[in-house]
Formats: sequence, structure tokens, C-alpha cells
Amino acid sequence: MQGRTSGPRGTRVALTLGFSAVLLGVIAWKVEPLKLVAVLRGTHPALVLLAALSAGAGLTMVAIRWHLMLRFRRIADRLSDSVRTALIGYGLTMVLPGAVFADVAKSYYHSRRHQRPVDELLLVCGLDRFAGMIGLGGYGLVIAVVCVPVAVPDASGIRWKGLPGVGWILGLGLIVAAAVLAARHPRVRRSLDRGRALVRDGWNGLRTRPGLLLISALLSVVGNLFVAGTLAFGLASVAPEALPWGKILWTLPVIGLAAAFPFTVAGAGAREGAAIALWSACGIPAPVAVAACLVTLTANLFWAALGGLLLAISPPPVRNG
Repeated sequence: MQGRTSGPRGTRVALTLGFSAVLLGVIAWKVEPLKLVAVLRGTHPALVLLAALSAGAGLTMVAIRWHLMLRFRRIADRLSDSVRTALIGYGLTMVLPGAVFADVAKSYYHSRRHQRPVDELLLVCGLDRFAGMIGLGGYGLVIAVVCVPVAVPDASGIRWKGLPGVGWILGLGLIVAAAVLAARHPRVRRSLDRGRALVRDGWNGLRTRPGLLLISALLSVVGNLFVAGTLAFGLASVAPEALPWGKILWTLPVIGLAAAFPFTVAGAGAREGAAIALWSACGIPAPVAVAACLVTLTANLFWAALGGLLLAISPPPVRNG
């Protein structure tokens, strides 16, 4: 069993790492490496620390939501165990091509480590994702109400100055991802069917707990605000002058969504391309945009590395009998 699963998994990880490396390399070359290095030399360490803390706070919201869903299904362990699993799951998300793969891997880890039924843990992942999607919708509404009215008056002056070729690279990435999914169509369809069944069954129970659903959605909203804050602190840490925050705020969640693109490591490459395209309209030079994204990537990878370390030093699972 181990031999049959390690090969495809290793291939997916290698493809993910390679795709992100190519994207980052092309974008860095387009913005001129010397200019990028000059911007990074002026980075403010205190703001980098705040970016890392903001990323950690967002991950904490995810861990608490996961713990609440475990308690709802009556399989919760200590909060520290839930946080540990959430960190490991976050680390897996960085290298596995998509959140679904990471959720499955996280569920199997928690099942083996704490002797919990894996089917229940997969259900918890479905509930957790469902609450997260509701929270994401609420987060989008908050951004639309608060940020968009500030930016709309200046919309007529927007002039897109994205780097030539970046759009083609991102488009090619989408085509490659679609081709990979198409090649695995039967498996994807079965996974979607299982996911729909899990969410449906979970929702039939969760709808009787509107308070839990509301709290979980609010945790998602706050978590997404911290994610946007990570990017904002990253930009502030490398910006050589005052920033037009009124124009920029609405772009933070859009860039965050671009960073969720699968087949990348922590959104590396996709985040930079989106930041260049959006922030160029706000007068932010491409080297500054890429430097801000690299600071954000570093903040995220710090927590991912911590999750990987926890996975590496985890003791072997307890075997009954």
C-alpha cells in the first residue's frame, strides 16, 4: 500500500514545487532581479514580524474552527491536539496541489495519531470547509461594503500596467491544471460525489446548531481578515513611500483568492502575478509588489515549516492490542 501511494503523491509534490519555481523565476526576471533585491534590502523587520503574527493569527482561527467541528461530532481531543493537526494540515496545503488533498492527508494523520475514525474526520473536514465558505461569503460582503466605495471614485483613472507575459503564464497554468483534472476525471468525479454526500449528511445535523454555524463563519471572516492583514503588512514592510490604502484595500482579498490557486506552493507565483496586475493600477511598481508577496510567502512558510516539523517529530501512532 505504501509503495502504491508514495509515487503519485511524490509526483504531485514535485509538480507543485516545479510550477511555483517556474512562475517565481519568470516573474523575478521580468521585474529585474537587481531592482527586486534593492527593494528587499529596505525591508522593515518589525513589519515583517507583524506579517508573520497576522498569518499565525489567521491560522489560529482555522484551528479553533476545526476544533469546534470536532467537538460537534463528539470526537474532539484537547485543543492543543487540534491546533497541532491544523498546523500540520497547513504545512501539507503548501505542497499538495489543492486543499482537498491536504484535508484527506490531515484526516488520515489525525486518525492514526489519535485513533479516531477517518470517515468522521473526513466529515469534519467537509463541515469545516462548508462553514469556511459561508464565512468567505461574509468576508466578501464586508470588503464590498467597506472597501469598494472608497476605490470606486478613482476607478476611471485606472490604467493596467501588468508585466507582459505574466497573464499568459497564469493562463497557461490554468490550462495545465484543467488538463490534469481532466486526466483524472473519474477520480475527481468520485471525490466530488463523496464530498457532496459528506456535506449533505453533515448539514442535516449542523442546521440544528445555528449558533455553531454562526461562530464558525465568524471565525472564517476574522481569519480571512488576518490573511489580508499579512499581505498588507508585507506591502507596508517594503514600500518606500506612503501607500494609497483607500485604493489598495479591496485588492487584498482578490490577491488572496489568486494565492489559493492549486498546484503552487503557498500561492507562490500566482500571488505575485495578481499583485502586479492589480497594484500597477494604484501606482505601485512591480518590484515592490513582488517584494511584498515574497515577504507574505515567507510569513506563510514559517508556519508551514512549523507544521512540517511537528509532522516529522510526531511519535508513532498508538496501536491498540
